[in-house]
Amino acid sequence: MFHSNLPKPPYWAVIFVNQRTDCDDQGLGLTVCYWDSLDAIKAWRDHPEHVGARASGREKWYLNYDLHIARVERSYDFDSRS
Repeated sequence: MFHSNLPKPPYWAVIFVNQRTDCDDQGLGLTVCYWDSLDAIKAWRDHPEHVGARASGREKWYLNYDLHIARVERSYDFDSRS
């Protein structure tokens, strides 16, 4: 991921695919975030700020969404500058 500081595999990916409501012109949204453990994902899910943001999203921003949690077994990158 552009030489970011991802953990070494295996790690976890949370993939959030959403359809926005009419109050946002962007339509389809896709967010992927990476975590080193399922416990870290659960802590993020239960964090009070995220709980509030999720409630606001359901009320105002998202028509619907899917959330996928996947284990990343291997990860490769390419950089033409190297």
